[in-house]
Formats: sequence, C-alpha cells, structure tokens
Amino acid sequence: MNLHKATSKRRRVGPALEWTLGKGVWGEQEAWRVSTAHLQATYPARASATLGTHGIYIGRDLSGGAAFVHDPWAAYNAGVAMGANMMILGALGQGKSGLIKRRALRQRLRRDRRVGITDVKDEYGPLMEAVDGESLALYRGGPTRLNPMRPGPDGTVADELMRGVAGAATGRALTPAERAGLDAAVELVTAAAVGENREPTVPELVKLLLAPTAGLTDRVVGESDAEVRKELRELGLALKQLVDGPMSGMFDGPTTAALNWNAPAVRLDLSQVRENLALGVLMVAWMAFLRQAHETRAEECERLGIPVPKTERDNDEAWRPAAIPGIAETWVSEYKLSRSTGTANLLAFHKLSDISAGVADGTAAAKLLDGLFEDTGTIVMFKHKTPEAAHETASRLGHGSTVEQTLMSLRQDQALWQIGPRLWHVHHETTAYERSVTYTDAAMQEHGTTRSPA
Repeated sequence: MNLHKATSKRRRVGPALEWTLGKGVWGEQEAWRVSTAHLQATYPARASATLGTHGIYIGRDLSGGAAFVHDPWAAYNAGVAMGANMMILGALGQGKSGLIKRRALRQRLRRDRRVGITDVKDEYGPLMEAVDGESLALYRGGPTRLNPMRPGPDGTVADELMRGVAGAATGRALTPAERAGLDAAVELVTAAAVGENREPTVPELVKLLLAPTAGLTDRVVGESDAEVRKELRELGLALKQLVDGPMSGMFDGPTTAALNWNAPAVRLDLSQVRENLALGVLMVAWMAFLRQAHETRAEECERLGIPVPKTERDNDEAWRPAAIPGIAETWVSEYKLSRSTGTANLLAFHKLSDISAGVADGTAAAKLLDGLFEDTGTIVMFKHKTPEAAHETASRLGHGSTVEQTLMSLRQDQALWQIGPRLWHVHHETTAYERSVTYTDAAMQEHGTTRSPA
C-alpha cells in the first residue's frame, strides 16, 4: 500500500471518512476503499489521536501530521499512561541525549517544573547556563561529598538505597542475613547520629558491620552470633573497599554539596568518574537526593498552600552502571516511590538487555524488567542497530514484526513513542537556538556538515 498515491476523493461514511486510494508504485494495483477507523490498524501508516495540548512540544506526529505534545504527568492523569516515569531506548547517536536536553530546555518555560540531571559526559553545561541551573561535580579525592545516608525529611535513611550500594559493593545479591543485618545497622547508626544532631555516615556503618554489637546481632533472627558476624564482616569489608577505593572523597562523610535544590535545574557532573561501580552508586544516591529535595519542597509548599512543582530526574547513559548487581533493583524501588512523591524518572539505555545485564538468573531478570515496566508510562524508542535488539524491544512491548522493522529503519531524531498501549511515530524538531545549546558533537564533524544533535 502506498499512501502517497492516495487520491483526494472522499465521502463521509458514518463517523469515519472513506478514502479512495489510487494505484501504487508497486505494480498496477486496483483502487480500494477503507475507513479511517480501519486504516489505523495498518501501523505505522496510521493516524492516531493526539495527547492534547497540555505539555511541551516535541515535534510532528508523522502518522497524522499533527503537533506532538507530551507531559508525563498529564498522560498519567488522563489515564493514558501507567505512570509518569519514562524510558528511552536506542542506538548510539540517534538523538537520545538531544531529546533529554530539549525537554529540559522547553520545560524551563513552566514555573511548575524542576529537572535533576545526571551528566556522565560533561555535555550539559551549556544547557544549565541556558536554564539558570546549578551544577555539582564529584570526583575521587575532591572537596565535595554526597552522603547517601543523609536522612530524608522524615528522619529516616532509604533502606533501598543502601541495599543497592551494598549489592554494588559485593557484586551479588545480598543474603537474607546480610539484608537483615544491613537494615538493622543503618537504623542503629542513624538513630545514634540523629540523637547527636548530625548526619550518619557510611564509614560509621562500615565500622558497625565489621564489629557487630549485641544489639545488631540480636536483630538477625535465626542465625548465631558467630554466623552473623561472619556474614556481616564480608559485607563490611566490601563497603570499606568501596569507600576507600573508587568512592574515596565522594560519599565517605557528611554532605558538603552546596546547591540550591529549588533551582529550575540541578546537575550532577560525573564526567571525571571513570569506574562504572562508582558511577552506578552515585547515580542512585543522586536520585535519592533529588527525591529528598522534592519531599522537602512539597512540605514547604503544603505549608504555604501552593501547588508543588513537579520534578523530573534524568539519567542519561544509564546503561553504564546497569550491569552492576543491585543498581537496577534500586531503580525499580525509586520508580515505585515516584508515585507517592510526584516525581518522574527518566532512564536512557541502548537496548533492553542493558537493564538486566547485572542479573545472573533469567527468571530474576524477567521479574526485574516487569517491575520496571510496571511503573513506566512512556517509552521512547529510537533506531535499533541490530535485529536482535529490535526484536527484544518489540516483543517485550507486545508488538510484532512491523514495529521491529520500523525500529531498524527509523531516521535520526525520529522515534516511536509508546504511552500506555498507544504508539506514535514522531519526528523531533529542534530550533536553531536549541541546536546551539544541545549540540555537543561538533568536534566529530567535517566542515559544513549538519548532523543533528545526539
């Protein structure tokens, strides 16, 4: 079928329009008729209803030509999406980072939006200047610390975060005894620090795990004191190696980060962090910090009787730490917490298998994907470079060979947007000003080329 050969003849048939399609270029095909209601079934050459006008402009819907406007919270509130969280999939250089930057830039026009960005390539600096944002750089031995054990507004430390850090440090899933011991140790260290009006720290946690007190061993039911000390010692040594090694000077003390958390955008610059282990731990710690900042802001807004600004947490290059055990599970926890805090998380990967790369068990990997997708409302799919990656994405989302082929043939800065059960084929548009802010690939180009920003 060739829609470009369709004639302009039409007549109204009930609620739909009946089109008379002319001869196509693939042989002398006879003209045929179909209502637009049935034409929608011939994806990707279909016309979809728009999402309305509430949100930011993304580009053009290629299936119908209408403007494509998106807001993750609006899609959720309208019952279209299952949640406000987003995921971006696609091969290198297809426009993933460019989309993240343009969305952050365009959201600056709204006073009720905040953006937190994890920057592992040091390419978001121009964007931060354009939106009056603030940046924080972390690196080994540096002067700035980000304490993952800093209590939230409710005075507690996120157990899920410390479990993720511990899993990353050990390189495996925690045993039941380790999990119980870690949770108890975090609670004990936090209570002692809060009583002294200070932040609990990871070195304090390490010290307790290496020399468990009776108050700690008693909390691990079903294990002898000797067994508890043996298991917790291994966990403590792994955390100590992490703190003294790749994480040295970054999260081994109270927080010293001086940021205006109410700025329109805040950025964590991790471009000088080379180890994926440290990168993954800092990514999930940053997400927890942004959640705490949002909770604090929500309490203040509630006190003043004003609406709470929505917060989006963007994690570009999330594929890098995805292979670290414990990290992906922590993302799932953060995704689920987002419903109660009104935040939206965005993770960018090259392919679906990146997400479960750190899970050795196939069943556990499938459950991990299920947990992540359960709270993901919007999935943006750029071009996939291999048939295997395209098949994996299409089949996981319940699509057939047509979507697989489309994923392999998408042009740069085009993507399939799946929001709930519905699909849109969208061309992302960039203004000249946005190009100057988001384009970071100039050094790779020949003189006179005009490659779109990735």
